[in-house]
Order: sequence, then structure tokens, then C-alpha cells
Amino acid sequence: MPDILQLPIHIQIALAGGYMGYVTAYAGLRSGHTTQDMVLLTLVFSALPALAWPFLSDQSGDRELLQAAAGFAALATPVLAGVLWRRSGRSAWYGLLNRLGVHVDDGLSSGWESLIQHPGMNITQLMVRTTDGTELFCQDVPRHASAQAAFSALDKFSPLFGTDGSVVMLVDTEETAEGDETERTLPIDDAWGVRLTYIPPDSIERVEMRVRDVK
Repeated sequence: MPDILQLPIHIQIALAGGYMGYVTAYAGLRSGHTTQDMVLLTLVFSALPALAWPFLSDQSGDRELLQAAAGFAALATPVLAGVLWRRSGRSAWYGLLNRLGVHVDDGLSSGWESLIQHPGMNITQLMVRTTDGTELFCQDVPRHASAQAAFSALDKFSPLFGTDGSVVMLVDTEETAEGDETERTLPIDDAWGVRLTYIPPDSIERVEMRVRDVK
């Protein structure tokens, strides 16, 4: 860190913007990244603002205002690049490589990550079987998700899938290992809100789901 602080200020700002762009582009996708991956990708997102800074700050006019504008651009440009890469650039690039027959790898470290990070996956039903044989069901995910919108402060409604393999879901039916099925009453209550269940990864034996309208 002390070495970075000795760099020119425009390089420091470009690196900060590059890191923000990296975090934006790879949020939820960084579990398989090494320190080297993080550094190199940060440098990639830092390249444009680092090159543009001298041009922006040396224009005629109020020098302090120009440097402030250049600093803002150096932070905003990598973030915008990260948004565009995550929104469409990444899928377009891997899709092109797939169509060209280069490879079918999506750059993620596991099938679980590939599944949970798919932006167009619409889950309709979900079942989680725990290590003690209990099966937890959400029989109608879209209906429950729309109902949760009225109660939940979460930005994203259940089910939620962690990169560690954990699952957060609304459970409307539970079946024990002996086959006894119980329907949970009022998983969404007008007075108390939404009842969510967290299942840690070491308690999960299997996850099954139905999906539709995958884009």
C-alpha cells in the first residue's frame, strides 16, 4: 500500500476506478479469482482513465475544475465499463467463442456458479434435500416472489443462492425422511411478513429446480 501512495495522484485515482470497475463487473463471480486475477483485471479497467487523464486535465480553462472533472471521469469510466461488461459484454464474448468453436467455458469455477449467476433463469419450483433426508419445497416460486415484493426489503427476492452453496428460500411444504408431508401455513403473513429459511451448504445434499424462459 505505501508503494501505491507514492504513485502520481492520477494513477492512484485510475487504480481506484479500475478496482471499482472490477468489483462491479465480477460481483458474485470472484470466488475463484486469485490475487493475480484481481490485480490484472483492475489494471485492465484502469487503463482507459490512466491514458485519458493527461488529455482531460491539460485542456485550457480552470485547471482545478479540469482536474476535478478528470478525476470524476477516471472513477466513473471504469465503473461504466464494468456495468456494460457484466450486462452484455461478458455473455456476448463467451457466446462468440462458443459459436466459433473455440471453447464452451463460461469462465466460472463451478457448475453451481454458472447456474446461480445466469441472469435469465426464471425458477418456478425449488426443492432442497438436506443431509437428514428432509425435503424443503417452494411449489410456486413466481407467486411467492411477487407476494414478497410487498413485504421484503431485500433487493432480490427468494430463492437466494450463495456462492458458498447455501440457499435462502421460502418453504411452503416440508417432507420428512419418513415421508410425512407438512404444508407450512402462512409463509407470507400480512402482519409479520415473509418467513424465509436459510440452509447452510454443509446441510444440503441435493438441490432440484424447475426453470423456464431461460434467455
